[in-house]
Amino acid sequence: MVGWDRVSPALDSAAARFKGGRVTGIDTLSGHVTSDLACVLDIEHWQAKVGGAAEMSLFDLRATSIYRLEDDAWALVRRHAGPITTPRAPDAAIRQ
Repeated sequence: MVGWDRVSPALDSAAARFKGGRVTGIDTLSGHVTSDLACVLDIEHWQAKVGGAAEMSLFDLRATSIYRLEDDAWALVRRHAGPITTPRAPDAAIRQ
């Protein structure tokens, strides 16, 4: 299984837990670029309704993105993002 068949379930799962969200800012911590591959580490600042809550919450994610050059354009080939905490419940990363 490759492509959309692998990505779709993960996106559906995230969409069920985070509603009405948007990125409010991005801080790039580091990046490395070669002629055909790039890796970037960011802190993403978000707001969204988390876990069925009615109110918007603020939270930060540490995100690693890997890109490869395809036909003169950078294509995202891997992304991993998670809260900047020790393992906790999904709403544990919410800023008060």
